[in-house]
Amino acid sequence: MSPASQTEQLARQLLDAYEGPRLAPIREAFAPGDVAAAYEVQLAQVRHWTAQGRRVVGRKIGLTSKAVQAQLGVSEPDFGHLFADMVFGDNEELPFARLQQPKVEAEVALILSRDLDLPDCTVADLYEAVAWVVQIGRASCRERV
Repeated sequence: MSPASQTEQLARQLLDAYEGPRLAPIREAFAPGDVAAAYEVQLAQVRHWTAQGRRVVGRKIGLTSKAVQAQLGVSEPDFGHLFADMVFGDNEELPFARLQQPKVEAEVALILSRDLDLPDCTVADLYEAVAWVVQIGRASCRERV
């Protein structure tokens, strides 16, 4: 199977799990350390969701703590997309049925005044683009899969 067709097949399995029964973890489908292939699956899902009308409104960085990375056996943070329907305001009711292993986490958010020119962005560029830094408590909005 070609890498592109494997990417689309794995992305489809994850997308189908939103409507059907839970899906066992797919990590065994990747060669150890093949982070690029995992991100390709993620991007295939993002393409699907944006084609369905969902809007990307931000990015997420997870596993930023070295202790958590060690606990999970990874060596770097992971990155993801935030869609508009994943954002909830103060005192807004969360759709519990959409959540898996719900929990509340403290989060730090950087609100940017402008888009960054990726991949050539520097730390200085990021610093200059930050308009606000906020810390929030949020409930986990990981979709049920």
